[in-house]
Amino acid sequence: MKNYLQAGKVLPTVNLSGSDIAAGGAIVAGATLRVAIQAIVADATGQAYAEGVHRLPATTADVWADGCPLFWDAATGKLVDTDTTDVAAGYAAGRKLAGATTALIKLWPFGTTNAGGSGTGSGSGS
Repeated sequence: MKNYLQAGKVLPTVNLSGSDIAAGGAIVAGATLRVAIQAIVADATGQAYAEGVHRLPATTADVWADGCPLFWDAATGKLVDTDTTDVAAGYAAGRKLAGATTALIKLWPFGTTNAGGSGTGSGSGS
């Protein structure tokens, strides 16, 4: 196929966060969440995973079930299970218990944002 370029699991990503992103750190690209493969300084372009399962920081109070939709709270730099104005990041790749500081997420290869939110992401029954 003449117009095929790549599988798209890794994409060049511009760091528009205003801060340096460490290797393995989450980076918002439009309406998607990606994970930096190497450190990406502010306003530079680096390679980032657009798919796959990754361990990222999560809110310690939240509890969620495997498969629960997850969102990235850019203000706190953590995964959350409540859909507000955060970036829809993916779904839980395992359960998360209260007190855990990280969680496994399967990134969605596409993203959405929800201004206003619906609170439908909770897997905790809260």
